[in-house]
Amino acid sequence: MLNADKTAVYTDFAGLAKLKNQARQESPEALQKVARQFESVFLNMVLKSMREAKLADGAMDSDQSRFFRDMYDKQLSVHLAGEKGLGLAELIVRQLSPEKPTQGT
Repeated sequence: MLNADKTAVYTDFAGLAKLKNQARQESPEALQKVARQFESVFLNMVLKSMREAKLADGAMDSDQSRFFRDMYDKQLSVHLAGEKGLGLAELIVRQLSPEKPTQGT
């Protein structure tokens, strides 16, 4: 179940505007959300590259099927970067967090 304040659809521009305002306030939640957005964009690029790497078009390929496949890939990347994601967002948050962990021996 998704929370109402999360951007669960790649076309949610109001959610992105809200995220921009949170980032201006330098809140830690905004950093996590931006990292998730970045992970989603990265996954979309991976999916797009995967689709372009095929050898030839199929008999059922058309402009319309490519359009809907691109929409599906964008939504899939948002879903995959959701709650747990692939771990890239957590690494970004750890790297950009103002609170750096102390190095232990």
